[in-house]
Amino acid sequence: MSKKKTDLFGLIFCDAQVIDLDFSEWDKQIRLCVVGLDVESPTPNRLPLFTIDFKRVTHFSCMFNHLDIQLDNQCHHFQWNIHDFRKHKVRDNLQIELIGSGASPRIEITCEGYDISPLSHAALDSLFPGWDKPFGPLARLGIEAMAFKQQINKNN
Repeated sequence: MSKKKTDLFGLIFCDAQVIDLDFSEWDKQIRLCVVGLDVESPTPNRLPLFTIDFKRVTHFSCMFNHLDIQLDNQCHHFQWNIHDFRKHKVRDNLQIELIGSGASPRIEITCEGYDISPLSHAALDSLFPGWDKPFGPLARLGIEAMAFKQQINKNN
């Protein structure tokens, strides 16, 4: 694994906000989409976005830590932050732990490797307007919400 990719992984996950978790190709990879809060952005006035594709995942677990915490506004959602990580090689695999603070989940992943790619703001802005509003849910809607939104757009 290249030092540049390893350094970027560390820079991203020392302070990141999760905006999507994609299991659609779970048999090949699990994709995490994040805002890299401490990474320099090439786009003025926008924080950089990344996809991290965890390849050939053999283990995935997620521990949720928000259930005993109440938000002031019930319409708000918790923000999923990652502020630390652990990564080490075990035989031919990587064991990765992504650690949030407070109410944020903790993820453990065992995989063969990962790829990091930039993610376009334009793609998210056009598909999921308002995805970057404070206290919002993850960027991508659920299946039923997407179908409902599509039906409304068809009727207008």
